[in-house]
Formats: sequence, C-alpha cells, structure tokens
Amino acid sequence: MSKSSQALWRKNNPEKLAEYGRRDYAKHRKKRSAKAKEWRLKNKEKMASYRAKWESNNPEKAKATKQKWTTENKEKLKVINKAWHKRNKKARNEYASKYYAEHKEEIRVRKAKYAQEHPEMLRKSERARRATQLEVAEYFTPKMEGLVRSVWDNRCAICGRKKRPDERRFPIDHWLPLSKGHALSLSNAVLMCPQCNIKKGAKYPCEVYSEETVIRVETILSENGRN
Repeated sequence: MSKSSQALWRKNNPEKLAEYGRRDYAKHRKKRSAKAKEWRLKNKEKMASYRAKWESNNPEKAKATKQKWTTENKEKLKVINKAWHKRNKKARNEYASKYYAEHKEEIRVRKAKYAQEHPEMLRKSERARRATQLEVAEYFTPKMEGLVRSVWDNRCAICGRKKRPDERRFPIDHWLPLSKGHALSLSNAVLMCPQCNIKKGAKYPCEVYSEETVIRVETILSENGRN
C-alpha cells in the first residue's frame, strides 16, 4: 500500500485506527512507560522547559490541572512537600532569613493587621506555642470551643458580663494556669472579659477570687468536663 493510500485509509477509518492504537498501547504499555520514564529522567531540563512554555501559553488550563491534581492527591502532596522541605532545609532557612531582612516593614504591617483582625486566632497560636514551650500536651478543638461558649452563654465566667455589640468575642482561657502545667480542656476552659482576664493573669483562681466565685466556676467546669 502506497503512502497516499495509507493516508486515505487512516482518514476514512478513524475509529479502526483509534482501536488499533488502544490495542497497541495496551500490549506495550509497560515497555512504553519504562521508556518514557527513562527519557524524562535523562531530559529533566527539556521537560521543565516544555512544561513552563505550555503553562505560559495555557494559563487557565494549567491552573485547572494543578487544582484538580492537588484536590485528588492531598495525602501524596503532603508526603512530597515533607520530603522536599527535609531535603532543602538549609536553603529554606536561608531564603526565609533573606526574605525577612528585605521585607521587615511589610511583614510587621501584615502581622499587625492580622493581629487586629483575628485576635482569637492569635491567642490560639500563642496558647499552642506556650504549651509546646512548657511541654504541656494540649488538644483543644473548634468543637470544644463551641461547647465552652455555649456553656458560659458568651458571658464572662467571673463577673457574668455579656459582651457589648461593639466588643470582640471574649477569649477562652485557662482557669488553672498553663504556666503551672495545666492544659486547656473542657474542665479547664472559661470565658473571661478582658478586665477579669488581666486581673487573673497566670495566678491560681484562689489567689485572686473569693471562695464563693471559685466554687461556682469549678462546679460548672466539673459538670462540663463530665459531659
């Protein structure tokens, strides 16, 4: 069969041609896969160049492809990222130091803005940092936080004041202080208004409040811990 006849046959029989292609691929799949892998390993720079060019010419498709892969391979991505960070620890630290040195003011402004807009998240982060520093095992979930707010009816556990409309939510804090080794838990979490929180600080409740207040709060905490 001449080349022109072959071309004509392929044009007139696209379905048969596709079927032959599928059969051939299935028959030689492992061999082709191994060969392709070997080529990619030997031509990493070419592959990176081809990909960068394709992504540049197809930004929307590239974005959709990445998002789809990320969604479908979350666990695999965690393993890959962890391995990459481990391999490049020194380079990461050098980059972070350089970036911080060149963007100090920008980082300071960004942190200040975040702290102002998310004070509760900042308190959570600080609690976690202090717990790690003091070697206190602390596990306090968003579900537990919701339960604590519900138990105290969004009122200060000490003075009973409810937050004003212009105030941010009262923070959740340790009844028995973290600095003395007490983790945040359902039986040790209270809501406190800023004034009562400042007054208590890192002291034990019995050092600050009356016996009546301590008994009242600890009765509620005891019931909350059992639930």
